[in-house]
Parts: sequence; structure tokens; C-alpha cells
Amino acid sequence: MKMKNPKSLQLAAALAAAALTITTASAQNIFVSNTGNGTVSEFNSSGTLINASFASGLGDSEGLAFDSSGDLYAANYFGNTVAEFNSSGTLINASFASGLNYTTGLAFDSSGDLYAANYLGNMVSQFNSSGTLLNASFAPGVSGPVGLAFDSSGDLYAANLNNSTVSEFNSSGTLLNASFAPGLSGPEGLAFDSSGNLYAANEGNGTVSEFNSGGALLNASFASGLNTPVGLAFDSSGDLYVANKGNDTVSEFNSSGTLINTLSDPSLNDPGFIAISPVPEPSTWALVAAGMAVLLGLRRRKTSQEAR
Repeated sequence: MKMKNPKSLQLAAALAAAALTITTASAQNIFVSNTGNGTVSEFNSSGTLINASFASGLGDSEGLAFDSSGDLYAANYFGNTVAEFNSSGTLINASFASGLNYTTGLAFDSSGDLYAANYLGNMVSQFNSSGTLLNASFAPGVSGPVGLAFDSSGDLYAANLNNSTVSEFNSSGTLLNASFAPGLSGPEGLAFDSSGNLYAANEGNGTVSEFNSGGALLNASFASGLNTPVGLAFDSSGDLYVANKGNDTVSEFNSSGTLINTLSDPSLNDPGFIAISPVPEPSTWALVAAGMAVLLGLRRRKTSQEAR
């Protein structure tokens, strides 16, 4: 009896493990910052709690954002820092970004720079991928900035809680529109859908408003019946998640604004912001596919040789 090629077995095992990891990762998990106890809760795509303290030790945790490698960044409102955690929830850097002034929303641009809203400082700070401060006041003229979001062209939008507006800045930090989205009521979280429409959570009236890419109001109450809504996030299927700080829940709405699920768990404690784990890059899928193709080719070649 011929022994199987150990190298082929090792390659098969490695590719199988990679495929399993990627398949698992493609089911996006929901991460929620708990401002009441300084933790981040993790739920699966069905709304089942996976980890009540994926990240902990934060000072009134607020904004959340993933970088391109899958590390999660969490804003410490009272600590005036941004902490970095790996995909397993292990703390990598407690002060990835520091020197902030009551940090709220976070967002990454396409170059990997991190932007942090300073609520009391009335500014948005920019850091590079190493945590080095690039610009302490990237976005001038904001007033109590909370949520941040980038559109597909690289413009940055900041929700101004103090004057109920959304400001738009280009990639250089130049103000393009001081009141991009009118008619808001205490805006907090911001998020763009795949069509480029902007959604804003209205803390003041318990709704989420929808605007097109030009700032025109499409729906003042895309989602309603919310309880002090703060954070917003879309998953890859187009469902919108909203953190309800007032009743410790997260509401899930489909692309039509219909409520389809409510996440409710004792781990949620004044939930603030939401981040959804990124789906694998197409290049990752291509790498696994190529590896599987090589493996199958080796097996066919070996079978052919043994048959001779």
C-alpha cells in the first residue's frame, strides 16, 4: 500500500483551514460599544451573543471602526484615546491615538488613516496607520461632532450634535457644505448604503433620516420608533443596524426600512456605536481558489502516474 504524499496532505489541511476561516469570517458579526460599562459586545449575524466583552477596560466606549486588516478600534470618550484590538479581542495598543478631547465617532479613509471626532474639542483629528497624528484639526467648524462617515469619493461627513447639521469635507479637510443634510434632530450616527445614500440617526425624535448623495431628503423617517438612536451600520446585504441607547437594544431594518430583528441582551449597557466585521477581500477568495486548483492538479497528476 502506497503512502500518501505528506506535502499534499499538509497543503490540503492548510487550504481547508483557510477556506473554513474565510467562510466563517464571511458571516459578518455585529460589534456594539457599551458606553455604560466600557465594553464591546459581539453578536453573530443572527443576533445571538458571541462575546459579552469582546473588548473591555475602555472608558465609556464610543465609536468603533475596523481597519483593512480586521483590527477593531474603539474610542475612549473619557480617556481621550483610541484603543486597538486584534480580531480575537486582544488589546494591541491601549493608546493607538491619544491627545483627543472626549472622543466619539471613528472612521477610516481608503488610505488607512483614522479620523476621530472630538466632541468637546469641536474638531476631527487625523492619524496615520501607525497612530501618528497628522492633523489635530482636520475638519474645522464642526460643533459637537459625533458620528463620522466617508462616501465613495473620499469626502468626510460629520454629524454635529450641537446644531443638528451634517458637515461635508473633501479629502484635504476643506469644508464643502456646512449643512449637507437639513432637518435633523440631534444627529449622532452616520452611515452610507451601497447606493451612496446617507443615513443619520436622530437622537431627538427617535428616527433615522435618509438623504441622497446630493443631500436631498428622501425619507425623514426611514426608521422610526427608536429609543435614543446613536450608532448606525450597514451589513453587506444592505440591512441597517441601529443602537438604541435608551432601551439597551439594537434594531435591524431591511433596505425598505422594515424592522426585521431586535438584538436584546443583558450585555448591552447604553449601547452607543456599531461596527460590522468586514467581508473577506476578493483577493483572499482568489488565493484560496488558486490554492485549491493547484492541489487538485497535483492530485490528478499523482493519480495519473500511479495508474501507469
